[in-house]
Amino acid sequence: VSLMNNTVEAESIKYKTGLGQKDSSGTMLLVLPSMKGTIRFNKLDLSGISGISLNTISQGEETNFTIEVRLDGDNGIVIGNGTLASGFTRGDSNAKVSIQPVTDGKEHNISIIFRSSNAGGKKRPLVKSVDFLSL
Repeated sequence: VSLMNNTVEAESIKYKTGLGQKDSSGTMLLVLPSMKGTIRFNKLDLSGISGISLNTISQGEETNFTIEVRLDGDNGIVIGNGTLASGFTRGDSNAKVSIQPVTDGKEHNISIIFRSSNAGGKKRPLVKSVDFLSL
């Protein structure tokens, strides 16, 4: 699939495990996991994509996540690593993860894996959207 728009809203993300959902005034958001969770995108051409930006909302609890971006499945090659830190202040934030260039012109599956460093938090960050960043 060639991306027509580089932003994928949370409500359009079909493949996910370990993440919850929350309706906020008619907008569906994803709740990051208490331990581990994954968002998957299938059959993407990553030509010209240099990174991913996760647009999130802090719910007022300090939480930290490690992020891995993997090519062709949850156990595939790691093409990017990052962190997402959510603080005590409520509000919008984002986490940018640079990825290694994928230049083969083929479609790939992408897994974005989140791991919480402080399990069990009740007010985990919410994901509004995922942006695929161009070179």
